[in-house]
Amino acid sequence: MVDLSHATNPYDFANPVPDAKQFVGRKAELEDIRYYLDQCKVNPHPISLALLGPRASGKTSVLNVVEGEAKARGYLPVRIDLNEGDVQSDFTFFFKFFDAVVMAVFLSGAFGGTAGKTYDTYLDMIYADLIPEDKTFCPFLLPLQYAKAKGRASAIRSVSDSSLKHDLCLISQQLNVPLILLFDECNVLARSRVILEKLRNLFMNMVGYMLVLTGTPDLFPVIDEVFSPIVRQFKKIPIGAFSSWVETDECIRRPLRELDAEGLIEGPEMVSEIQELTGGRPYEVKLVCHFLFRRIQESKASKMNLDTGVLEAIKRELETS
Repeated sequence: MVDLSHATNPYDFANPVPDAKQFVGRKAELEDIRYYLDQCKVNPHPISLALLGPRASGKTSVLNVVEGEAKARGYLPVRIDLNEGDVQSDFTFFFKFFDAVVMAVFLSGAFGGTAGKTYDTYLDMIYADLIPEDKTFCPFLLPLQYAKAKGRASAIRSVSDSSLKHDLCLISQQLNVPLILLFDECNVLARSRVILEKLRNLFMNMVGYMLVLTGTPDLFPVIDEVFSPIVRQFKKIPIGAFSSWVETDECIRRPLRELDAEGLIEGPEMVSEIQELTGGRPYEVKLVCHFLFRRIQESKASKMNLDTGVLEAIKRELETS
């Protein structure tokens, strides 16, 4: 038997799955995602995606897979992780969004990359409020307007729609590949119809951009009202519990297989018990297995078996989390 006492517990219930290699299940959902990503090659106005599910259902893990799938196709994924402060104003949201896009563009090597003059000029405008005398290396309008407003101590309340469209179109033309905009934790957007409406207007006819939003189901009615209806511009993909016992089985066994320790769990009965206990919810499946594996590392058990002690520990964890 492999000594697991100092091994990393392979059941990381606290963090999203980082990449497709560790991703389990979601066959139907991934088929939809791959189809619409492939459509970006032939459709100048791609259909965007809304990944909707309850808390801890695995939406961010799916978003990580979307990011990897986009990279594999030669697209440029741009990650925008939202928080409550990002929707305090129109300007706060869209400047964070634009900065994420333009930094991803520079890192891809476009516009001279991070070693080029355009990048230095952008940093001067954004962080030093410097307006360049030579506009040769200043292709973007939005940072220039920002620097001018900041230099005059003006209150910046909103982003210019026309400037933002100009800059995004310029980026799309320069890259000549689809940009996949990955917005995580989009429930904060439900508090601002203004931002949602502007987002809709901005990308309604924009070429070369695909949006991927994650949120809980209560976000959907708000988005649906603004986008009238959402099916016109978005494909809704529900993210819930594992749809079959087979997916739960793979979620449990794959980490053990990689450690050459699959013998720690015996027969389908154990998997059935975990499936029944968790309802196939990935977070809870990993949480249960984390405690079972920990007991083996602490020499409190030789196999991954459910007993009263484990169930009590899991119950306490679920109550606090």
